[in-house]
Amino acid sequence: MNRRLRAAAIVAVGIIASATAVAVPVSAAVTDTPGVPPALMDQCGTGPLVTEPSRMILTCGDANNRLTDMSWGLWSANHAIGIGTEHINMCEPDCARGTFRSIPALVYLDQPRPLPNGQGSRFSHATVVTTDGAESYLP
Repeated sequence: MNRRLRAAAIVAVGIIASATAVAVPVSAAVTDTPGVPPALMDQCGTGPLVTEPSRMILTCGDANNRLTDMSWGLWSANHAIGIGTEHINMCEPDCARGTFRSIPALVYLDQPRPLPNGQGSRFSHATVVTTDGAESYLP
């Protein structure tokens, strides 16, 4: 999916999710690649590899940006789309004493990379869209 089309899809899903105020149940996730194992995720290169995590750390060095309450509408070998809550440390007056701001977020995972053991792949890129705009991460 090219960047412009992907961005449009993310915005459209976000508008629809916001307008309907309905969370997609985790069990409702579908795949667009039947017969191909879905890509996996972990927490910053540690922990078990899973599909459809309910939480994700976006900034691995300090965990000052994370996602919770995730629900996934699509999870496949190539990409995943979900909604949840982003918690961002505002770092005022500094990150050690900062408070977290929580806002609704749409998440798009892509760029799967093969696992070293040859048993599947792991998403290597996340785009998070909020009312503040879109940010890219390498979780």
